[in-house]
Amino acid sequence: MMKHKTGDDRPQDIVFEENENWIIACGPTKSFEAVKKKLRAHKEIWEQVENIVVPQSRHVRYTRSGSVIITETMFPGYFFIATKSRTVGWQEMVDKIEEIWKMLTINTEEGEPRVAFVDRKDKDRILEMMKAVQRETITKSFTEGDKVAFTKGSFRGLNGKIIEINNKRPEATVDLVMGPKVIPTTVSLYELEKVEEED
Repeated sequence: MMKHKTGDDRPQDIVFEENENWIIACGPTKSFEAVKKKLRAHKEIWEQVENIVVPQSRHVRYTRSGSVIITETMFPGYFFIATKSRTVGWQEMVDKIEEIWKMLTINTEEGEPRVAFVDRKDKDRILEMMKAVQRETITKSFTEGDKVAFTKGSFRGLNGKIIEINNKRPEATVDLVMGPKVIPTTVSLYELEKVEEED
C-alpha cells in the first residue's frame, strides 16, 4: 500500500482498496474534489482518511460519430470515507466542518448514537443497492410511446418518441425527429426528458 504526502505531511490521493473501516456520510458537498477539500481543511480529520468514494454511475452517450462513456455523480450528497481507525470520535470531528454533514449512526446499549462503520463488502453491497435504485427510478420515469426531448449530447434540443426501453442498461430506442425524417436511435435514458402532452 502506498501513501502520498504533501509538504505539510498530510496524505494525498490515497487509495486503499482493501480498507475495512468505512463511514457513510451525507451533506451538501456533492463532488469528490469538494469532499476532499473539506476534509483536508481539518488536519485532525484528514490524517484519519485513507480513501474517499463518491458514488457514481456510468452510462453510454451516443453521438453521431459513435459513443462515449459518461460518469455522473449518483445520489449527490452521499459519500463513503475509509478511515484508519474505528475508535476516533468521527461525528465530533466532522461537526467542526462548516457545512452540515451527517454520519450513518447506530445507538449503543446506553442509547447514545455512534458512527456506524461498515466493512468493504457491505460498502460494495450498499453501492450496488444504490445503483439498482437509480436504474429502477430512471426506467420507471419513461414508458414506450412517451414523447421526449433530448437534454444532452449531440441530439440536444431535438424531440422524439420512445419505441422501446431496455431496463437493464438503462437506455431506449427513440424515433428521432430530424426535420421531415424520423430516424430510430438508441440513447441513454439519462439524456431524455419526458415532454408532457398538451390537452
